[in-house]
This record gives sequence, structure tokens and C-alpha cells, in this order.
Amino acid sequence: MTPNRHFSDFENQLKKTVELAHDEATLKSITSFWTEHLKNIRELNIFDHVTREMLNDVCERAITQYGFEAQIKMLFEEIGELIVAISQLRRSEKEITNAKVRSELADVFLMVWQMSFIYGNFENEIIFKIERLKKKLEKTIK
Repeated sequence: MTPNRHFSDFENQLKKTVELAHDEATLKSITSFWTEHLKNIRELNIFDHVTREMLNDVCERAITQYGFEAQIKMLFEEIGELIVAISQLRRSEKEITNAKVRSELADVFLMVWQMSFIYGNFENEIIFKIERLKKKLEKTIK
């Protein structure tokens, strides 16, 4: 499976979310929500504490030690845990906090980073998807 396949799945989920916005106010609300979360991602600066080389080394070692298939299965598990945590937080279950969601996001981030060693660097795909989404959002909001 190629990185493009994974991004296509993500894109389809994003399209479904946008389709739920039946009016401009709802679309703006969704956009505002994601803008705030993307701001948090942009401000993520793990490389103040961990070097890129250290992150790459740990991820490569994990893949070598556990194997490709095990790490792909772990990605699925971590994404599932993130989905559950966000769902429980949205339902206001008291034992789930933003800290739990952030912890699950960190797990998914590490697994996605590992996937770049399995499927190849996907920076160009990210740039392409961001530019395409930006164009779609500009068309939709007008």
C-alpha cells in the first residue's frame, strides 16, 4: 500500500466532514475547529528536545526490532485508540481528558513517522494535499 492510498482515505474522510456542513456557518465552525488544532500542530517543536536524527534512529530501530507488519498493526491500534479517546471526550466522559487525547496523538505521530520509513517520505504528498485543500476551502467559503 502506498502513502497516496493512505492520504486518499484521509481526504475522503475530510470530504465527508465538509459535506456535513450544510450551511456556511457550519462550514466556518468546522474550519475554525481544524484551524485551531492545526495551529497546535504547527507550534509543535519536538526538535527543541529531540533531534530529528534521534527520532529517525528510534523509529528505524523499532521497525527493525518489531518488523514492518507489527508496526503497521500498531499504527492501526494507535489510530483506534485515538478515535476512541476523541469519541469519549466528545461525549464528555469524565475519565477522558485533553491530555489523554494528546497522548494518543503523540502515539499516532510516532507511528506515522515510522510509516515514512516503510512507505517512503511523503512530504511532497503532504504539500500537494495542503495546497489542494486550501483551494477547495477558498472555493467553498466564497
